[in-house]
Amino acid sequence: MKIKEMRLIIFIVVITLSACNLNAVTFNSINEFEKWLSAQSDNTVDTPYAVKLNISSLNGGFQSTGSLGSVLNNNKDKYVNLDLSGSTFTLIDNAAFVNCLSLTSMKIPKGVTIIEKSAFLGCSNLNNIIIPDSVTIIDFEAFASCNSLTGIILPNSIKIIVTGTFRGCENLKNIIIPNNVTDIMMDAFSYCKSLTSITIPKSVNVIERYAFLDCNNLTSVTFLGTIPYSNNYYCEYPFDGDLREKFYATDKVNGTPGTYIREKYGTVWTRK
Repeated sequence: MKIKEMRLIIFIVVITLSACNLNAVTFNSINEFEKWLSAQSDNTVDTPYAVKLNISSLNGGFQSTGSLGSVLNNNKDKYVNLDLSGSTFTLIDNAAFVNCLSLTSMKIPKGVTIIEKSAFLGCSNLNNIIIPDSVTIIDFEAFASCNSLTGIILPNSIKIIVTGTFRGCENLKNIIIPNNVTDIMMDAFSYCKSLTSITIPKSVNVIERYAFLDCNNLTSVTFLGTIPYSNNYYCEYPFDGDLREKFYATDKVNGTPGTYIREKYGTVWTRK
């Protein structure tokens, strides 16, 4: 799939998410939201409540009493489409929404700069998330095991895709690696079994071990630039099969740009 087509698909998802929040119920505190949510009837992942929440803080991680994450975890059978775009907080705390099964989608406010480790780990019903360009750091396992996530737009401000960021996102099909990314770290996309193609931009100079481990349906990898050979790159094989050898076959120092393909589940890659 071409990058323009992929952007269009993800853009449509973003517009759909925004439209869902046009009739959202609005609250100015977590306490107000908690009282309202606890009084609502149970619903399903297909019929989430649309909520706009204007708050100054998330009140910590999901284990913190009174935090937004704890409120969602205490209402596991009440699914929520959450718009936080009017909020003033700048940080999504460590494990803020870990294992929040009630969270189906989220729009993050523009002032947020850091999404800490495990922030959305195990949010298995999260199918849409909008990340603003203000975000410069997405930490360890931030979106790991978000099994309903099918597409995501990473902000251009991201330079490093850290360890385990999307590990185990089994339904992730569409993702564009921003042109400013320099490092794709260990296990970043491992076990993303629905990925069929990926484009590595020119800016990338390091891909660590197991970055795309067990991406069984990944049959096309396009390198837009070269990557200097080192122990950090292709150490322990970031891709399944012999892509390491094929990439450096004609240039053992920098590798050869181009698109490399293989059969589904295959181990032999060929440069187109």
